[in-house]
Amino acid sequence: MQQLGMPLPNYDEIEEEMMAAGFRVVFEQDVEVRHDLSNPSDDIVKFFQLLTGRVESEVRAAIYDVYSRPNMHVSMRKLAIFTK
Repeated sequence: MQQLGMPLPNYDEIEEEMMAAGFRVVFEQDVEVRHDLSNPSDDIVKFFQLLTGRVESEVRAAIYDVYSRPNMHVSMRKLAIFTK
């Protein structure tokens, strides 16, 4: 998504906004996420096109650029549950 001009959400900013809105964190866990888009389906490409407004060739080029690098199929995310 970053390659296509859409930054990933920043967890710290989201948590800060949630806390300012009166929520509190009741559970937080780091999660290892594995993606393999080295050979994306047409549906995945169309989905990225809808999200970014980019043409198919740009989407495919961005996916290839990212997933042709070593170890790009693994990333860390954070799962959080908030309550009011």
